[in-house]
Amino acid sequence: MATLGRLAWPRGPGAFRLWLALLVVFHHVTRVEVGMAPVLVFFMLSGFWVYRVWHARYVATRNPWLTFVVSRWWRIAPLLMLASVLGFMAQYATGDVGWSIARAMPLREALSAVFALGYADLPQRAVGPGWSLDIEMQFYLLAPLLVALVSRVSAPMALALGLTGTCLAIVGGAGLSFGSFAFVFVLGMVAARHEWQAGMALGSAGLLAAVLAVVVAQMVRPWGDIWDGDGKRAAFNIVLAVLMAPCALATARRKTDGTDAVMGDQSYLVYILHWPFVTLLRAWAPGLWGFVAGAGVLVALCLAAWRWVDRPLEGVRRAWVAGRGRAGEAGETAKKDDSAAILA
Repeated sequence: MATLGRLAWPRGPGAFRLWLALLVVFHHVTRVEVGMAPVLVFFMLSGFWVYRVWHARYVATRNPWLTFVVSRWWRIAPLLMLASVLGFMAQYATGDVGWSIARAMPLREALSAVFALGYADLPQRAVGPGWSLDIEMQFYLLAPLLVALVSRVSAPMALALGLTGTCLAIVGGAGLSFGSFAFVFVLGMVAARHEWQAGMALGSAGLLAAVLAVVVAQMVRPWGDIWDGDGKRAAFNIVLAVLMAPCALATARRKTDGTDAVMGDQSYLVYILHWPFVTLLRAWAPGLWGFVAGAGVLVALCLAAWRWVDRPLEGVRRAWVAGRGRAGEAGETAKKDDSAAILA
């Protein structure tokens, strides 16, 4: 019950990220088009955390860029591979057309999951939300350059450059690429650089406003059918992301405890592992009881993956990064934690 209470009113960074992940699940289960908004907020938080941990941790390592990229790949790719295997199994079991497409290009499917690059360009994805991890990996490759840029120019200039990059990418037809979301990542980095903050009162009010906006949009669809048309969906999701942004900034700077930390870990697991169950539910059990049963299995899977996959790999990753510390700085490097600097 305590965990449900934290989700109902997320005040910690882990609880808020899990809330965002569950909003993505809600989008996929109900097909109410609100899934892009939490992803935009995730991207902003990623920019925020990456800016902070680059200075706090990676500059004190040998070959900081290489250490950072390998570390971030290590954090997201293994679970993407696991989710992809489960996704293929679900497609095969349900006779989903995606299985036929994937079977025709197994090497491309495998390499995209292994390297977390090129996933957004696949003609079909075993993991629907996996496209966002491709964007994340592109961001990680460029992050040190962006950190240097944000550190050296004013906030308005950094935001203007980020917005220009996004506009050029969209006009140029870049599609699902880092460029199309550059402004959101840069916004998070600028927030970290200039210590932008928001109180929990404002953050909670924004979160409540976002929920009410979705409810109202569903109730008054005749005024314009908010879900019809890519432009309307995009605009509505941007509005939702703006409403949720203060809560992201408010919770990001709050201290976490053990429960909140576990919720943060579970946010990525829920985000990446729920898709195979969506595939199964849509084909076999689209009703309420199918959803309840699927939710129970998903919770068990996420807890098992956290215990036997995520935590062991995370311990080895942190030890490896700590071992990359330069002479005299390894001890300090080992104290830093960048597990939050991830999509979910």
